[in-house]
Amino acid sequence: MPRVIAAGLVGMLLGMLLGGLLGGLPLFGIAQGDIRQPGEQVVARVVRVVDGDTFRATITDWPKVVGENIPVRVAGVDAPEPRGKCQAEKDLAEAARAFLEALIGPGKQVVLLRVRRDNFFRLIAEVRVWIDGGWVNVGDALIRFGHARPYTKGQRVGWCDGGDGVTEMGRGGPDRAF
Repeated sequence: MPRVIAAGLVGMLLGMLLGGLLGGLPLFGIAQGDIRQPGEQVVARVVRVVDGDTFRATITDWPKVVGENIPVRVAGVDAPEPRGKCQAEKDLAEAARAFLEALIGPGKQVVLLRVRRDNFFRLIAEVRVWIDGGWVNVGDALIRFGHARPYTKGQRVGWCDGGDGVTEMGRGGPDRAF
């Protein structure tokens, strides 16, 4: 009988902790109000650009274990891969990476919206950056200037045409006005 009572008390205390019944007391260094719900916007600082649709960022409001130098994929776009199937795709991938770096390079502050995780533990988010007095949707800019295509879940279309050419895509530079 004492084991049942002890297990019940432990369960009740654990439920109180996890349920937030302690009135916002800091738990593990995080105040209750600091825990963001999935889909809310968060502010992040770019650490480095990985490729045309992925970068690493630090979210200062999140615990270091999940918010420091975390990979973020720009939602809704598909950029060419650096390890592409043809040289033309690899060249496009480098141009896309350079464009993204010019747009949100290291140290730049971005806003992440509708944040969720993918199968590779990356965050997937709509990304916004403040440029010349207005918010720019990074995914839209990548598509608009020909460095990515719209993407929704499903079969990814290759970037090589017949194995050695490239599908038609514009090649806008990062210095173009938005």
